[in-house]
Amino acid sequence: MTICPKCNYERKETDANPIWECPSCGIAYVKAKKTKTTTTKQIKNSTLPLDSSEKTRLLIVGFICIVIGYFLGREHLKYEVRSSMEGAFTSIKKTFSPNTEKSYIDKKISDIKSALKPVFITPNISNKRYEKYKYDDNIWFDITWDTSDLKKTTRAVKGVLIFADIFGETKFQIKKTINNSLSPNIPLTETGIGFEYNQFKDSHKWMRSTKLKDMTFKFDVINIIYTDGTSESFE
Repeated sequence: MTICPKCNYERKETDANPIWECPSCGIAYVKAKKTKTTTTKQIKNSTLPLDSSEKTRLLIVGFICIVIGYFLGREHLKYEVRSSMEGAFTSIKKTFSPNTEKSYIDKKISDIKSALKPVFITPNISNKRYEKYKYDDNIWFDITWDTSDLKKTTRAVKGVLIFADIFGETKFQIKKTINNSLSPNIPLTETGIGFEYNQFKDSHKWMRSTKLKDMTFKFDVINIIYTDGTSESFE
């Protein structure tokens, strides 16, 4: 007896349908056999194991989806990540750019050299003011030189006057030559010292807006000539 591959009906001798047709579901036995064979192959193919390249692709896609899902709707996290990356690239660019006025390493070396220089005279700044004129603007201040660390009377002193914040970070500096004689333990006051103000320079804007109580001062001596004919150089 013939059994239908589709519905498993067992054909009887009394069935009146054509010999090639299932009396129960009406499908041709040949067609039912082909359909069953195709379905079996599809099932086998769908259960084949993934190769290593396919697994790798699925892992990558899954990781990307997790990252996107994590940051989706978290604007503050995205801003922090973006800001950190931009800050890192900016630092790298400043460090390695040939157009940078002074590299990070050069600045640190300069700070170390400045810290190692002996102190001869100490500036005390007072009466800082901003004056606007018709054609230019100026920032003026007075300096009283503390000479308690000076060992001998000077004929002239050349150096750099440094203005820093309360943490000691240099914000502005200007070259200065003291042509007046300085004697140990005798202060000297100079009035009307200053420079032309440039509104586009951050250091100038800091000098104008920052109060003296929020500044610290230092004078780095480059050359010093004494009245006895001797001299010292710290370049």
